[in-house]
Amino acid sequence: MPAPSGFWIKDGPKKPAVDALTPLTELCVRSLAANFAQRPTFADVPVQFVDRIIALLPTNLPLASTAHVIDNDSYWKRCATERWKNCEVAEHGMSWKRLYFELNLRDALENFSVSEEEADLLEIMKLSVNYIYSLHQRQVLLHYNPQMVLGHCPNLSTLSLRYAQNKVGMEFQWDKFGMTVLDCTQL
Repeated sequence: MPAPSGFWIKDGPKKPAVDALTPLTELCVRSLAANFAQRPTFADVPVQFVDRIIALLPTNLPLASTAHVIDNDSYWKRCATERWKNCEVAEHGMSWKRLYFELNLRDALENFSVSEEEADLLEIMKLSVNYIYSLHQRQVLLHYNPQMVLGHCPNLSTLSLRYAQNKVGMEFQWDKFGMTVLDCTQL
């Protein structure tokens, strides 16, 4: 019996573009994971496939696509451990999602400068609002107003601020260290 046209080549059989033994459900799961950024939802996805899709998702998806859709701690653990060393989930209520959002906001606040768009920082806070319970900043830069955070994080129960600047190097300036009178009145 002759082989179907194009299937055999001179040196042997061609490998089909799609593995003929891969179940259609697996192909669909892979497709949903690959296109999650364009369609960030699990609506109409049978529950038995959700964990598999989440396991295939990349960790660099925008927070706007994942924040309110993915509650699976294994996804947030992957995101956190790829971004930070020494993640102590016990300090964040044993929730990897909470750890990720608290550290993400901490980093955004610590690296925020007056010249940057405040709208970007407010967007991070808006996405993080349900997941921020404690915030421990290792450095507070120029004229930081804690009221901005307090107003956007209603669940915040612990706030720790360290008025200092890390990794100064040759950019050392005395006026960037310590608290100002304005800092004290804003607290």
